[in-house]
Amino acid sequence: GRGRKRAPTGRPKLEAGGVVTSVRRAASDPERVRVCVGGEPVGYAPAAAVVAMGLAKGVELDHATVDRLTDAIDALGARRLALRTLRRAIRSREEVRRRLMRAGHGEAAIRGALVTAEEAGLIDDARLAKHAAQRFADEARGGKRLLEAKLSGRGVERGLTRAAAAGVAAEIDEPAIARRLAMSRIARAREGEPEDRVARRTLAFLARRGFEAEVCRDAVRAALAERGADR
Repeated sequence: GRGRKRAPTGRPKLEAGGVVTSVRRAASDPERVRVCVGGEPVGYAPAAAVVAMGLAKGVELDHATVDRLTDAIDALGARRLALRTLRRAIRSREEVRRRLMRAGHGEAAIRGALVTAEEAGLIDDARLAKHAAQRFADEARGGKRLLEAKLSGRGVERGLTRAAAAGVAAEIDEPAIARRLAMSRIARAREGEPEDRVARRTLAFLARRGFEAEVCRDAVRAALAERGADR
């Protein structure tokens, strides 16, 4: 309702001796229960867990119940955040793990959430690598090393990254793409800029786009020669 405090995210910090002041099922999902201790919301726990712990208004938390309630809230919150994260876009296992860590969830809750998502087919790094490789090949804006770097940055396992990059290399003509990019880059060079500086800048650009050194050099030579022929 209006003015009601939000339950915090992540692993709650509870202490023995706290008194439960409210236990209320969520209107949007009766299987979740919003628990307040000492007048403050501490999070949502599964309804079955709350019943099993005997939680109700006025109950004082002992050490064992604090541990059980903390774990239940943490696990439920991690699972729900993982699902929300995966609904927005395809994510790698590592990307989801990082998101849950930033939200303050504990290691056990994170592991459980990842397993749940994997078993549901929502996390599949092999599928993600294949999807990224196909999109990369369609866009044709870089070499396979750039794809490797992108997937590695997303935490995709090395073997899957290499396989995806090898598939891209078989589908695209890297020298032709490098020449096209070099020609476009050189065409935008400032009038009167020394050719050696243009060449260095273009070589660095192509290297950042993931092309091998020899491919970069050949592309720059071809682009400079074409520019010279057009003048």
